[in-house]
Amino acid sequence: MIRKCDVLIIGAGILGCFAARALSRYNLDIVVIEKREDVCTGITRANTGIIYQGYDQHPGSLKARLTRQASLAFPALCEELDVHYRKTGLLMLSFGPNADRVLKKKIENGKQNGIDDLKILDSRSVYELEPALCGGISSALYSENTYTADPWELGIAAFENASANGVQFCFNEEALNISRADGGFAVESTGTAYLAERVLCCAGFSADRLWEMVSRPTVRLVPLAADYLVFDKSAGDAISHVISVEPENKGEGLTLVPTCGGNILAGPTRRQIKGLPDGSTDAAGIKELKEKCRALIPSLPADKIIRSFGAARPNPYFTNEDGSVSEKSINDFAILEDNGFFDLIGIKTPGITCANELGIHISSLIINSLEKKPGLNPHFSPIRKGIPKISDLIEKDSPLLSSLSEDCFEIICRCEHISRGEVLEAIRRGATTLDGVKRRTGAGMGRCQGGYCAEKIMHILSSCLGKNIYDIKKDGPGSEMILR
Repeated sequence: MIRKCDVLIIGAGILGCFAARALSRYNLDIVVIEKREDVCTGITRANTGIIYQGYDQHPGSLKARLTRQASLAFPALCEELDVHYRKTGLLMLSFGPNADRVLKKKIENGKQNGIDDLKILDSRSVYELEPALCGGISSALYSENTYTADPWELGIAAFENASANGVQFCFNEEALNISRADGGFAVESTGTAYLAERVLCCAGFSADRLWEMVSRPTVRLVPLAADYLVFDKSAGDAISHVISVEPENKGEGLTLVPTCGGNILAGPTRRQIKGLPDGSTDAAGIKELKEKCRALIPSLPADKIIRSFGAARPNPYFTNEDGSVSEKSINDFAILEDNGFFDLIGIKTPGITCANELGIHISSLIINSLEKKPGLNPHFSPIRKGIPKISDLIEKDSPLLSSLSEDCFEIICRCEHISRGEVLEAIRRGATTLDGVKRRTGAGMGRCQGGYCAEKIMHILSSCLGKNIYDIKKDGPGSEMILR
């Protein structure tokens, strides 16, 4: 049995979900296949979550244009999708004349990109905004309209909205083979055979491999790994802005991020790896982060670190004529197209910022490539509602409280005040693992990192999914919580 569709999207990370949402505005049959059990389990789940203004992007580039559009539209997007965000502003610190000159160049670059509200602050002004910073700061670039958000919350919201607008998502289906066929492309997955008029690849680190199934090598991905630290909420008032450092000499700086949840996120390190990333951390990287945090904010207590985690990003490089990786990296967004096969390949910073705009951009390319232009989806709605947080409703004495079930008043996660009702709703919306529940509700993100609530959530997952508790996973294949 072959499943025919108009557009097949491979990969349900934040890019695949926003592309699906953008395409769902049209009267099309759209299918998304994802090799994992849930959305946003790969590159999306681990990054700084900063929504940039676009002062770093090369003027005239697609990246510069989309970043500026995204920054201006971000609050409205979050209102549509009921996603939390935090307007923090950003301070990029300088500790000497070389970095001072770099910051001034960034200001001029930002102006060329249409950003006229950037400022250079003197050291006195910096310490007035952030008194806990170490001494020696000479100046700072101030980007007032910088936001932070949880990238997985954005991606999950786009997934739910796209699904509500008619997009079919198929999980545990990995694309194994792609070939050209009459009427489009034949795609074989681990679960189904598809015939699609157009294919959009948003497959993260597999994007180059899948592209080369239908076209010649053009771009290759070189993974780069990173490490992060998370500080407890009790340390969250140490800073109120995103803090980054422009190094005086060559090297990597540090970024500290006040998250939507009230934590501080520190990172990233950058390190070369062999093969594909596995999410592990590096001891030397964690040590480096701790030392940089202590140097930048001496009062930031190391005993408030509640978690470390590893991340990775795909760095795109052009290929040589023989198909080998060249030394020329790609700084703009890399979007490939060959006769109806589209590939968002190697989308890195500011990919989270531009996820919605990239979805709109690639959907317009796909629509314009179709011989028969589709009409608009008459049932499309851009509105999605998130899972109500019971503790917020109680704090506001919301009238909705009287209509809630008893499950909503049984607290499962004490650190984040998450109720059984919220966990049940997360499972109803697609969570099948502990981390799937965590990304939808915040359960397990607090001080004890799931020490209290993990077992309770496992039992709820087991009951709702009809699975043996031994089969409940933390986050994907091979992550069973209890060994038989």
